[in-house]
Amino acid sequence: MNTYEISKFVFYDSNNYNYLNGLRINTMPRGPLKNYIKKISKPKLSPFESFYELSNQEQRCYYQIYNMENPSQPLLENNISVLFNFLLLNNYTINTDITKIMKKNIPNLICYINYT
Repeated sequence: MNTYEISKFVFYDSNNYNYLNGLRINTMPRGPLKNYIKKISKPKLSPFESFYELSNQEQRCYYQIYNMENPSQPLLENNISVLFNFLLLNNYTINTDITKIMKKNIPNLICYINYT
């Protein structure tokens, strides 16, 4: 069984000039969800932000989740029901026990999921 962490993150949408809450997963998942994941460079929220202090490539990248209904668009927090429906229809389970424990320590955590 594989367990994955899904969390939200803020990114700047340069097409619409606003900040949005996107969804990401901690690593490339197994199963059909991998078709909706793209590895992206961590978005800068400001031109003054620097990545020089980061030590490895993984910290500079996110595995962003894209919308299952419109795969060219990132999945946003306000459309999270699309993700949950997809997960439940594709043999993923939401691990509520781990989510409850970790939610106290990870403020942007949405949930943990399992795939068998």
